[in-house]
Amino acid sequence: MAEDRISARKYERVQVESLARNHTKSAIKTLAAIMTAEDQPGATRVLAAKILLERGWGKAIEHHHISDVPKLTKIIEEFVHVTELREEDEPLTIEYHETTNGSGNGQGTQ
Repeated sequence: MAEDRISARKYERVQVESLARNHTKSAIKTLAAIMTAEDQPGATRVLAAKILLERGWGKAIEHHHISDVPKLTKIIEEFVHVTELREEDEPLTIEYHETTNGSGNGQGTQ
């Protein structure tokens, strides 16, 4: 019974997705019209542009910069107690590698 309900929901979702995709061209034309319409508020035009860019190119990768690295390093040293694992004058190095940018294309940041 539960499997039948899940299958029915999946089928309905596929139908809805298919119906929505039939309107892709007109939806993109509408967004483009909103983006270029000078009588629209700036925020509306920017949002339409953002949606179009994300649809065509994917979401932009966000880069983060940490300005207070020495303070962060000290906090991490105290938190993980790494002082006894290395020489006192040896700097603590932390590397960060993001695996995806949210769109599943495997491009990350360092």
